[in-house]
Amino acid sequence: AYQTEFITDGPTTFSLVYLGRGTEEDYQDRDVTGKLVLADINQRDEWWINYPVYQAHLKGASALIAVQDGGYGEFDEEALNAQDIAGPSSAPAFSISRKDAALLKSLLAEQGGEISVTLDAFSRIMPDCTTYNIVGMIPGIHPDRMIMLSAHYDSYFSGFQDDNTAVAMMLGIAKALTD
Repeated sequence: AYQTEFITDGPTTFSLVYLGRGTEEDYQDRDVTGKLVLADINQRDEWWINYPVYQAHLKGASALIAVQDGGYGEFDEEALNAQDIAGPSSAPAFSISRKDAALLKSLLAEQGGEISVTLDAFSRIMPDCTTYNIVGMIPGIHPDRMIMLSAHYDSYFSGFQDDNTAVAMMLGIAKALTD
């Protein structure tokens, strides 16, 4: 899930529809009230997740399920990719792999554009929590100079991309400097 609120209190059945890029035009003549919307996103070349998820929210959808179609995290058909989101926490968004989305799209095509799916979700925003920063310094030969390296390790704890790769790179550079 993205950083949004959505709790189903156990497995819950929803209607699922596929709406291409999830633009306002894709919603014409479609009632998505209370449904899950599956949409393709390309957060590098087109727009960030904010736009299609907010469009789904405005149209009354229960949640948006995004599949990366180009853009970030395109290294494997089974990979999930969730980036940050700027929008209301009441506009829920989830990520699905291209492989799983292809199966759903196939079923949607066979069933006339709408199928029933079961979703068990627990995505909660927890404001005012304590978070931590880790700061390290390696003394050098020039006390009035420094090289600053920075990386973050956020909500995607098992992901390689955001931003664990930079954390590993930063630690590798620090080790090389001390060696």
